[in-house]
Amino acid sequence: FPSHDSDGKDREFLIDYFIKNKDQIEIRKMFDLHMYTFHNIEVEKSKRIATKIKSVLPHTQFLLYKNMTFSETIKRQLDLLESKGITDLIWIQDDDFFTGELNDFQKIYNYYKHNEINHLNIGIYCEKNFSKDKKESYDKIEVDDNLFIYKTRACDFQDNNLFGMDNSPFICSIKYLREKIYTNEVFSFNHFNAYDLEGHININGKKNNIERYIVNRVFFEPHNIVGMGVS
Repeated sequence: FPSHDSDGKDREFLIDYFIKNKDQIEIRKMFDLHMYTFHNIEVEKSKRIATKIKSVLPHTQFLLYKNMTFSETIKRQLDLLESKGITDLIWIQDDDFFTGELNDFQKIYNYYKHNEINHLNIGIYCEKNFSKDKKESYDKIEVDDNLFIYKTRACDFQDNNLFGMDNSPFICSIKYLREKIYTNEVFSFNHFNAYDLEGHININGKKNNIERYIVNRVFFEPHNIVGMGVS
């Protein structure tokens, strides 16, 4: 559930790329529900972008949040998902690009769905920031031949000079997300931009030493090509 234009900059070119990327599309077809959220964007522009996305993913649902902070949109989105009986979510933002293997992702996704995992990072960290020696020191789950999930926590990210929690792509139990990461305290601050919000959930991640498992694959890579802005 990405947020489009929440930084006040034109991000439509990201959608033009997205609808031409077969892997990005095929991944979303795996999900029970695909939702795309807009934050503080003009209505007509949101309709134009929605039309583009529906041309490749016709069952996508769209929501437009206007005149509110970024953190308020997330709170409302979580409330909505829970009201629909949804228990888990996959968080992917519009500048997160899939660079992995679809077959490997399908195996990890299926494993998550059928096993007790609260929170799984599906970004770049395991392969880019954790050394081989470090990874071998963690308990791990063998999902398939040479495909592993490592049982890491926020403290392990800190040990590797990383945020205990951030908004890089992840799969998470909504209950766990609300109790440990996006807590009521986070929402009470009404963060106006994604960067302040990320700082707050990092504090929560470290304080609660959250479960934050990693995979020995790179699935999504973030590219902040639009640049920093305000919500």
